Amino acid sequence: MPTAHSWSVAGRRSVAAFILVLLPLAPSLLLAPLGLGAATGTFALGAAAGLIAGLLVSGRFGVAVAAAVGVANAVALAAAPYALLAGLVMAAVAMLYGLTARRGITAIIVVAPESVAFTLAEPPQVLANGSILANALVVGGVALVGGLWGAGAGAIVGKRLPHKKPVRASTRRAVTFGVVMATVTGVTMAIVVAMQLQHGGAWILLTILVVAQPALHQTWSRSLERLLGTVLGFAIALAIGLVITQPAVVVTLGLLFVALAVFLHLDPKRRYWQFTMMLTPGIVLVEGSGSSVVSTDLARLWFTFVGAAISLVVVAILRWALGPDGPAEAHPDGEKATPLSK
Repeated sequence: MPTAHSWSVAGRRSVAAFILVLLPLAPSLLLAPLGLGAATGTFALGAAAGLIAGLLVSGRFGVAVAAAVGVANAVALAAAPYALLAGLVMAAVAMLYGLTARRGITAIIVVAPESVAFTLAEPPQVLANGSILANALVVGGVALVGGLWGAGAGAIVGKRLPHKKPVRASTRRAVTFGVVMATVTGVTMAIVVAMQLQHGGAWILLTILVVAQPALHQTWSRSLERLLGTVLGFAIALAIGLVITQPAVVVTLGLLFVALAVFLHLDPKRRYWQFTMMLTPGIVLVEGSGSSVVSTDLARLWFTFVGAAISLVVVAILRWALGPDGPAEAHPDGEKATPLSK
């Protein structure tokens, strides 16, 4: 029988899930009247990056992530029209992201490189008649403000949530992981821009970043669980799309699925496929509400398979270079994992 403590924990997770869903979307009400509606997605991803960092680590760390997201998105917008430059920017961001495995925070900051991937693959034209530099400064500023917005809220909510101890990778594994991720995501992004895959291409990069982990056994299991969850989520979204066509209802259901996904993700006892199974229909319903949910669903499934397949290539390369990981890799220097600085 559930205890008062368990209900209390569930209640805190519910509040956190509610904030994680609504917070990034709230400022879109202000961006559109200001003529910055095209940057709504940029703000949302920046807010999500800052929010998760502030929620799971600290407000100070969230501010640092927000600053990095702002600068990276500004540079990404300027490089987006050119396939080679886009690939190099993505590679540089992925390299820095991979090196954070040494501190055990890759999973916490993964939204940051994802936001850069979306800007590179589908650059928002915020100022219709503005120069590339002007648009880059606006996009970077929007991402920064979003990140700070999220970091503040995350720090407040995070004080009441338990914090996991980070599992640190060895320097060798972190560097190798960074190099491989930089190479794979850089080449993939260059192809995405050259072929103008836009949002679908960004989803490939998102899948690679979410699935590929410094711990090889985790990457393998996550690849399989993500595929399982995506297929099940695909079926859910398809069933809803065939029955419900009203955009307002579809968006509302999508947000509810996203909130449920976040709620499950905050519970360490839940499996990753359960999170993906709820997240997939949530994103598909929200994004497909303005067009066809069914076609969005099919496209998302295809790009997820492509991204997952590339992730398995990353696993193969890392396994060849490093061998199978084990307990010794988590704390290579004999130190105990400790919480990140609050």
